[in-house]
Amino acid sequence: MENSAPIVPEAPISLWLPGVGVADLRVRRVARAVKAYDATLDLQRHEITGDWVVTKGESGHPIFGFGQELPRADEVEKILGKHDISRHGKRILDQLEKEAAERKRQEDYAADQHNEQLAERMLHEYDKVGDRRRIKVYVPKGV
Repeated sequence: MENSAPIVPEAPISLWLPGVGVADLRVRRVARAVKAYDATLDLQRHEITGDWVVTKGESGHPIFGFGQELPRADEVEKILGKHDISRHGKRILDQLEKEAAERKRQEDYAADQHNEQLAERMLHEYDKVGDRRRIKVYVPKGV
């Protein structure tokens, strides 16, 4: 006996609305998710590039871009929350400062390694000519 499970049609991708035309349900779901995140936000599509953007206010000022690929509606809150500086500005700034300090530490370490290699190379060259007496080391105050 074959599988007798009822065949359930997939949810429609688009819907025809009388007087409006065809509406993409996926876009409507994402637009609702944007509104649910913040009632002052709207989802719009850039006419020239085709990018999906989140706009704020009546003037439609763009504040965030999703790119040309529209995310799933259940991902919208996570994506917007990750980049929301009005709600999470302090945390985002702290993370950026932490990353900048780590980059600076790595760059300083690389510079120290380079300087050490250069000093060793200079000593080696002076040893080859047998004239190490001319080497003078200047250490700045406070180091």
